[in-house]
Amino acid sequence: MGYVLKVSCNSCGSEKAISLGNGIKDFNGNVVAQYFKEGAPEVIFDQDVMWFFNWKLGHCKECNNIFRVPTVTHFEDNKVRIEFKEAVCECGCRDITVYENERERNISCNECGNEYTVEEIGYWD
Repeated sequence: MGYVLKVSCNSCGSEKAISLGNGIKDFNGNVVAQYFKEGAPEVIFDQDVMWFFNWKLGHCKECNNIFRVPTVTHFEDNKVRIEFKEAVCECGCRDITVYENERERNISCNECGNEYTVEEIGYWD
């Protein structure tokens, strides 16, 4: 089950709800492939490989936009971790910070530049 974050700016009132994590359909390679506009990782179609899909929070360093980033983590020998992510902002920038734990960082508001407040407000599937 995924979770919903509300990011809001106390200065200008800007706010956005973003669904992160994963849902029940996100364990199907064909579904996950649709999230990657620039080409899905081939590993999701390999029946002998263990992989895990997750939506993570992305923050554009160019325009301060926040958005969700599709990621696939591939496990080899149950210890080596390789992560595929498609981190491209709407503005075209690829200089994106992708957060592992989005509650432990400072994210600037894309409207006024002040810091967002982040809170979990629910779940999705």
